[in-house]
Amino acid sequence: MKHQLIFFTKLLLKIIFYAIALYILIWMYDAMANRRYASRVYVELQDHYSIVAVGDSLVEGLGSQGVTGFVGLLEQRIGIPIYNAGIRRDQTRDVLARLENDVLVHNPEIVILVVGGNDMIRAVPRDQVLENLELIFKKLQEKNIIVLFGEVTDDRLFGNYNQQVRQLAERHNVVYIPNIMDGIFWTFRYKFDALHPDDRGYQVIADRIEPYLRDAIKSSNKI
Repeated sequence: MKHQLIFFTKLLLKIIFYAIALYILIWMYDAMANRRYASRVYVELQDHYSIVAVGDSLVEGLGSQGVTGFVGLLEQRIGIPIYNAGIRRDQTRDVLARLENDVLVHNPEIVILVVGGNDMIRAVPRDQVLENLELIFKKLQEKNIIVLFGEVTDDRLFGNYNQQVRQLAERHNVVYIPNIMDGIFWTFRYKFDALHPDDRGYQVIADRIEPYLRDAIKSSNKI
């Protein structure tokens, strides 16, 4: 009994240590200079974009030294301007709150949505996350927008949550792109820091999203 108590005490201390370390890492990267890494640095501002990408720092492109991220890479590959509405630290509630001003104002035919990682890091109740996602899906579907949702959470840790999101996407006719961070999050070979990909990692993400985006472009009558 004493040995079990010592074991669980050590385990709890390790969990607390890693949680504090992760919090410090997040704080450090949030405190970095407010540099924009995403493709909107060099995309000329327009009133209308056929494609808008919205979400958190992964959409913004944090960690991309080439100032592109996966959004810029997709833009280069398909030859169509993509408005980058990614903002670091954003949760699902934040994307929902700025959907009108940052996304719908551009009258897009396609929206690439990548969000949810910050909700998990900050332990937002999953019911609230799912409710926010459903509202986002509904608002975009009301405008007949083709929605591509890139799932960032690992099935090994968030399998039940991912299944719920997948089912939610199916109900709202949203294109679900699974595991876009698979093989990236758990290895430093594709990482800029503990949380974000480097340019090689963003290339992998772009590779996974590109076929879905090309299918969406084919399905659209306006692009």
